[in-house]
Amino acid sequence: MSRVARTPVRTARVPHAVAKGHRAARTASGQWAAWAFLAPIVIYLAVFYAYPLYRNIELSLRNYTVRSFVQGDAPFTGFANYAKILGDPAFGPALWHTAVFTVVSLVFQFVIGLALAVFFAKNFRLSATLRALFLVPWLLPLIVSASTWSWMLNSDSGVVNAALRGLGIGPVNWLTSPD
Repeated sequence: MSRVARTPVRTARVPHAVAKGHRAARTASGQWAAWAFLAPIVIYLAVFYAYPLYRNIELSLRNYTVRSFVQGDAPFTGFANYAKILGDPAFGPALWHTAVFTVVSLVFQFVIGLALAVFFAKNFRLSATLRALFLVPWLLPLIVSASTWSWMLNSDSGVVNAALRGLGIGPVNWLTSPD
């Protein structure tokens, strides 16, 4: 057996500071991309959830009348509105009725949905027809929307072409081929 002399393989070593700086630059650009993708949902949540929640809490801590609501000078009352509501004898029954209504509605919807799912999972005579009829309320808004746009974009009598004629622009064949 022959012996092969093994020589150590040398690899180029990058100084730790250079590698760390390159990794930091790559991480920073990745973080900017992540924030860019996250920004639309953050803005949406702030505009449509956080601000209305803040505004409702702020409104509940003031004593508003119609006049003070319009003028914006409602006096701050703190938790006095909450104490007043909790002391009202109608609050307890109203809270109980709301809870019962919510629970009964959720149970009813769940039971009906589960029963319909089990019913439509079976194959029987007219099952395909019943499934199709069951989907009509879901499909109807799409059909109405498509019909409305078809009417609006009609080449001869659509409201979009009528508006363009009013501006002095000729009719456009939106949904048909000019050939």
